[in-house]
Amino acid sequence: MKFTCLQENLNKGLFLVSHIALKNSYLPILNNVLIQIKNNTIELITSNLEIGIKCQIRGKTKEEGKFIIPCQFLVNYIALLPKQPIEIEIKNSKMFLECDNQKMQINKIAFAEFPTLPELKNKIQYNLKIIDFKKALEQIISAITFNELRPEISGALLNFNSQPNWLTIAGTDSFQIAEKKISFQENSADLIKQIIIPFKTCQELLRILPEEENEIIKICIDTNQICFSFQNIELISRTIEGKFPDYPQIIPKEYKTKVLLDVGELIKGIKRQSLFIPNKKREISLKFSSVDQEIIIFSNSVIGESISKIKGDIKGEDNEIVLDYKYLLNGVQSLKSDKVILEIFNKKQPLILKSPMEEKNLFYFIFPLKEKE
Repeated sequence: MKFTCLQENLNKGLFLVSHIALKNSYLPILNNVLIQIKNNTIELITSNLEIGIKCQIRGKTKEEGKFIIPCQFLVNYIALLPKQPIEIEIKNSKMFLECDNQKMQINKIAFAEFPTLPELKNKIQYNLKIIDFKKALEQIISAITFNELRPEISGALLNFNSQPNWLTIAGTDSFQIAEKKISFQENSADLIKQIIIPFKTCQELLRILPEEENEIIKICIDTNQICFSFQNIELISRTIEGKFPDYPQIIPKEYKTKVLLDVGELIKGIKRQSLFIPNKKREISLKFSSVDQEIIIFSNSVIGESISKIKGDIKGEDNEIVLDYKYLLNGVQSLKSDKVILEIFNKKQPLILKSPMEEKNLFYFIFPLKEKE
């Protein structure tokens, strides 16, 4: 087995696949990367049995074959080589590498069977713009946390065709809910399909997805499996069994107070109040005055008390609510907007955050901590 490729290509490919090849004391083989020549293509493959990633890199191949090598070792070594062509040859169970004036030899290369990535057979395919899908994941992921007792909320809901040619992505930890809607291409499958992908899969997608404006990601769904394909990369993940919470039924259909605020000023106000809040308490009070056109953020503890007043555009009734400041901060920052809309019905109902630019397609939903006394 012998192939040649550019250092930049191999280095980038290893970066994309290496993150899931972490130290695994139970299955040491998963600490490796599989390198194989197949159909004149160089493939790099890693797996942790829940997620598998395959990356194809450009190069010249001499003969087919495959071998495994400790992933972290190879990542570190390739990153230190000059940006020149690399030649790798496997001969007599040894690996020989040459790059410019650098040479390396590994005396024993393993050929053990590496876990194969599953092939999706009865797949349903949807095509979306990468930039839209990545932004949507970024905007909802802060509402998700890993929960062993409730696996159905330990990931993101992908709800295809909840409306024709629209994908709804949602996440929740039962204290906060985030939802984003994005459109996909008309030639995609027209079936209504709901699937939950694990939190770690979301994190890995955000790590490796590019941000090219016109690139497409293909999402293929099969029984208990989902595959994300883009450029020269495939990520295959198991899905989570169970039913995602029916959150639309608890979203308030109307509000009594609507507020438009500057995001930067609101974030600074929340952070100022957080300095007076013990880690375990985390509650702040928000009061909305339509007469003064301002929001008052209040916190107190054994340290002392603090009040911040922020001017805004307030329509409707005066109102108030008590929230966990970390959830509020997560929600405001996840909108990725200069302005934020707050909608409140009363102090017992959840607060809804929206972006003026995406008012119909994005919201963040936070439950109040308690009734204000």
